[in-house]
Amino acid sequence: IFGQRLEDTVQYERKFGPRLAPLLVEQCVDFIREQGLKEEGLFRMPGQANLVKELQDAFDCGDKPLFD
Repeated sequence: IFGQRLEDTVQYERKFGPRLAPLLVEQCVDFIREQGLKEEGLFRMPGQANLVKELQDAFDCGDKPLFD
């Protein structure tokens, strides 16, 4: 997912059913709606680099990690 063209991701994920956006985007939006709307600094403070890397690697391997 990371480092590849958006069109390639969308094309690949269509095999698993229709989507309006890549699964990663849907999961992020859902999590923010459920957990992050009251979180201060959500978009201005960086995430922990090691956790961000773990999530990227998991999505690149085809996993669907949980955000906690």
